[in-house]
Amino acid sequence: MSVGYPGRSTQAEKNVAPDERPAGGAMVALGKISDALKQAIEDTGNPHPDVGMPERYSAAVSTEAEALKRNMSDLMRPATERAIRLWLAPIQAAVRNPADPDRLSAWVSVTLLALRGLESGAFSDVTLITALRNIKFFPSTSDVYDIVAPRSAELRRIWRILCRIAEPGRRIDDPT
Repeated sequence: MSVGYPGRSTQAEKNVAPDERPAGGAMVALGKISDALKQAIEDTGNPHPDVGMPERYSAAVSTEAEALKRNMSDLMRPATERAIRLWLAPIQAAVRNPADPDRLSAWVSVTLLALRGLESGAFSDVTLITALRNIKFFPSTSDVYDIVAPRSAELRRIWRILCRIAEPGRRIDDPT
């Protein structure tokens, strides 16, 4: 199960084959989670305008959210320069007009600067496949950023929701 904004995706994401997208078409796959946590994530991330965000969650949902946060912690760390370089490498081979070595070196340096601080989970096989299928000519730095930034934003959004759900004092059985 994945949670995202229904109906919102970039053109690049639309070009990823359905079997390669996380369930529901969202950009961040959360793995197997309970229906109760799915509902809590949805209610917290997309609150009903008349009801608002839940203030408290069941102990089981809070515990599951905490475990999921632990599982996601590696994805939330800033990507290393090495990981970004490895992610960028196939792009040079896939485009119609590969860059000469001098231009490639400068492009990698500038692109690394632009991508600095994005979560390691943004540099996934899904985003790489999206890049390889959508970038026809040697890309600008912003072309690459436009592919990984939405996944990074979605990771941060899910992380904030899980932090809220797992926050001490938000369990229904906690004293008020």
